Amino acid sequence: MKKVYIQSDSMITSLGQTTEENFNNLRKNITGVKMHHIGNIYKELPLSLIDKDAFRQKAQAIIEDFDSYTFFEQIMLWSVIDALAKSSIDPKSKRSIFIISTTKGNVELLKTQEKYKKWKQSLEELAKGLN
Repeated sequence: MKKVYIQSDSMITSLGQTTEENFNNLRKNITGVKMHHIGNIYKELPLSLIDKDAFRQKAQAIIEDFDSYTFFEQIMLWSVIDALAKSSIDPKSKRSIFIISTTKGNVELLKTQEKYKKWKQSLEELAKGLN
């Protein structure tokens, strides 16, 4: 059996924009769940949402053509940049792979399909498009 090594990681959640921020906030017993106003149906719901404004402030200066990507693509790019910055990984190596794990993907596009190409809704095709 071949050995597999994890060289680097990155995660963006409602607790933080890096793995370190997430675990530091967990240790402090900070929760990512906050009350959010969503649409006209519910006044407030307890949800765990990524702070898009805080993310934009941090990532916009680093990700080229930031606004040309969907929010999910921005998060993926940020995670790759963060993971590569903490390692000596050669992303062009045939031995390197990236594993993207998401609970929602580009679900926001289901409402606004006409704005984006259909391939951005498929995670497999989306990953190929960001290559």
